[in-house]
Amino acid sequence: MQRSIAQLAVVRYAVAVLCVTAAVILALWLRPVVLGGAQLLLVAILITGWVSGLRPALVAWGLAMLAFDYYFTPPFDSLKIEVAEAPRLMLFVLVAAFMATMSAARRRAENSLKSAREELEVRVRDRTADLQRTNERLHVAVAEAVAAQQRFRDLVNSVEGIVWEADATTLQFLFVSNQAERILGEPVARWLSEPTFWKDHLHPDDREWAVSFRERATGEKRDHDFEYRMIAADGSVVWLRDLVTVVVDEERAARLRGVMVDITGRRRAEAALREQAGLLDLTHDTIFVRDMNDVITYWNRAAEEFYGWTAADAVGRIPHRLMQTVFPAPLEQIRAELLGAGRWEGELVQTRADGSRVVVASRWSLRRDEEGRPRAILETNNDITKRKEAEARLRESEQRYRYIFDSTGVSIWEEDFSQVKVAIDELRSRGVRDFREYFAAHPEFVQQAITMVRIVDVNDVSVKLFAAESKDELLVSLHKVFVPETQEVFLRELIAIAEGRTSFEAETVLQSLKGDTLTALFTITFPHPSARFDRVLVTITDITERKRAEYLTGQVFESSPDRVSIIGRDYRYQRVNPVFERFWRVPAEKAVGMHVADLLGREVFKDKVRPSLDRCFAGEDVSYAEWFGTALGRRHMAISYSPLRPDSARVEAVLVIGRDLTEHMLAAEALHQAQAELAHVTRVTTLGELAASIAHEVNQPLAAIVADANASLNWLAGATPELEMVRDALDAIVKDGLRAADVIQRIRQLATRTDPRRATVDINDVIRDVAALVRTEVLRHQVSLRVELAPAMPLVLADRVQLQQVIINFVMNGIEAMASVEDRPRELVVRSGPHDGDDVLVAVQDAGVGIDPKNVDQLFSAFFTTKPGGMGMGLSISRSIIEGHGGRLWATPNPNHGVTFHFALPGIR
Repeated sequence: MQRSIAQLAVVRYAVAVLCVTAAVILALWLRPVVLGGAQLLLVAILITGWVSGLRPALVAWGLAMLAFDYYFTPPFDSLKIEVAEAPRLMLFVLVAAFMATMSAARRRAENSLKSAREELEVRVRDRTADLQRTNERLHVAVAEAVAAQQRFRDLVNSVEGIVWEADATTLQFLFVSNQAERILGEPVARWLSEPTFWKDHLHPDDREWAVSFRERATGEKRDHDFEYRMIAADGSVVWLRDLVTVVVDEERAARLRGVMVDITGRRRAEAALREQAGLLDLTHDTIFVRDMNDVITYWNRAAEEFYGWTAADAVGRIPHRLMQTVFPAPLEQIRAELLGAGRWEGELVQTRADGSRVVVASRWSLRRDEEGRPRAILETNNDITKRKEAEARLRESEQRYRYIFDSTGVSIWEEDFSQVKVAIDELRSRGVRDFREYFAAHPEFVQQAITMVRIVDVNDVSVKLFAAESKDELLVSLHKVFVPETQEVFLRELIAIAEGRTSFEAETVLQSLKGDTLTALFTITFPHPSARFDRVLVTITDITERKRAEYLTGQVFESSPDRVSIIGRDYRYQRVNPVFERFWRVPAEKAVGMHVADLLGREVFKDKVRPSLDRCFAGEDVSYAEWFGTALGRRHMAISYSPLRPDSARVEAVLVIGRDLTEHMLAAEALHQAQAELAHVTRVTTLGELAASIAHEVNQPLAAIVADANASLNWLAGATPELEMVRDALDAIVKDGLRAADVIQRIRQLATRTDPRRATVDINDVIRDVAALVRTEVLRHQVSLRVELAPAMPLVLADRVQLQQVIINFVMNGIEAMASVEDRPRELVVRSGPHDGDDVLVAVQDAGVGIDPKNVDQLFSAFFTTKPGGMGMGLSISRSIIEGHGGRLWATPNPNHGVTFHFALPGIR
């Protein structure tokens, strides 16, 4: 209530006013009776302070002090204070003030206590709620923990083995699952109570090594897995596989935890398998046993011999890792099939110890214990490597056969002659011996036999050759491609079958499905008479074009204007044409079979003909042309020898063609002679044009000789002869004399009429000689001559004089072309350089008037000239000379002015 009143300031102060007012009214009512009623004002202050707090209490204190002074201190009803009443008033004021503060303090204390109590109550309620929730969660957690513990116990007890925990030092069990009593028959309490239970129940033969192994592994703080035997409560032996984890606490092994798995059934199965496998060492099949972890537990003697690993090497290994096995399907899929069906068969690729790979036919058999659980796998492998290789070769052979059948360039038919063979054997059983006579007398049998032949297959070439749309059109019957001429060949086929021959070949005529006639080479390979005739191969080679070519060749052979003959490996003529007969005046009947030496003479045969024939018999084409002395006089003959091959590997004969080129060679020699004389005339004419230059070149050294000789005479005529000066002058005379001799020698070479002589020539030397000859002519026409020679040029095989003639002709033409040039330098450039690999190039470039484009095609023609009084033979002869040396000559216009003449000759490296 107090707190609710105090919440409103107006109310609190109103309480102060009301309390004082009430106290005044009550005290005034009592004043006539007793003056001490004024003490009720203290009660009003006390109530105000207790209810409303300090400030309203002070207000009440002030009002009460005024009321006490006015109403209850004499003089009454006046604010005046008598001196005698002052202490009383002061005492009232102090007491009232004390009560106001005390009442307010008490109120504050009570409020604080209430607030604290209320907060505490709230906290207690919250904490109580938290504790209730925590308690609920704790109950849930405890329940879950109990459930989890129960589940863990159920899980541990459901494990197919003994789950245990033991002290790492004493090896005393701290916990074992309920499976312990089932497997060993000993109660769990005994496992936990006896400190040495594990050691005491180990099999005597295993106790020492098993305890030692565990202590050593525990000391090394490593997990371990081992197998040993324990004695059950009934005295039976139980095999256990113990998988142990070491729990480490503060760097030391504190506890051991593990699972003991009963493997007695597996051990018995393995023992039984080993007992059975002892007998398997006698077999030649490779046999080994592996457990369900794929670890080899048995390896027989045949496996040792086949794979190359001993039993000691293989046992304990995983076979597919040891032998790098390639499975036909994922291993998981194979194992699933094995577990489902109890067996699996397939082919495996394995690697032996020596690295060789083998293919085996593998059979896996699953072995189970008494309770039906898988315990081991027995694997038997047989080596089928050779069989697989044979199958692969067979497939490869079939593929090659099919490839050859489909892709060969000849028509191949696969035909079934079984019914034909049966019919012929039946005739033989009826006493027929002369089948040729019988077939001639019974043509209907031949017609029936054609119908009996069944076409099994044909290749694509056959479809194309016989103009069929598909194979099916040809598989109907042989009648579709046979013509009357073919029946005669088929009759001979029947005779070949009847006589037991294994092959037959003949030329025949067939027809395509469009009616076109084909000439074909018919080849059949028959099986042995005792074998089946259901797959007989018939090859048909289209020789229509060959027959036509043979006819045309015969016509060419007979009508050729050349002497044509065929000579065999015995050096005897096999065939000659009419021209051969007329030339040698020997009839063909006599020439055929005659030895070559008998016709041409022993010496010619030995020295010339036989070496050429032997080279041709070795597969080489031989040809040559030269002069021969014959019975008809000296003749120039071109003879070629060509090998004639019946196949690509053999040369059985030689085709010899001889052509009489005597008249042609005589005409060519006359032409060469005329060209040489014309070239000589041209050179002499050129020398005439160079007469002034030549005279200048000769006069210079002669004038120097005369001057040096006069000077020498003067030096010798002195009182003291100047012998040293005379010696120097004489040396100069010798040099000038040699120089004049060189000039005269060059002139003689150009002027002398001699046959061309070819030798190795340095083209740069030829250019230097020409430059020396034309130096004066160049100066006389005010032409600047520049020589640009490439270093290390290849030599050429040529006539030096003829090359000089060509270059001089180019130079003189260039000088004449620049005679009318006045607006630019008259520059003539002679250069050498490589061209197109090993060729040697010479170019003469002028700055003259150039070439009229319409005259380019006639530039090198005989008698064509643009110079007044020119003969038009210079360039024509130059081209003949260069082409006669195997080179090429041409001219090109310069970008600005003039023309450049080029020639290129093959170089010698």
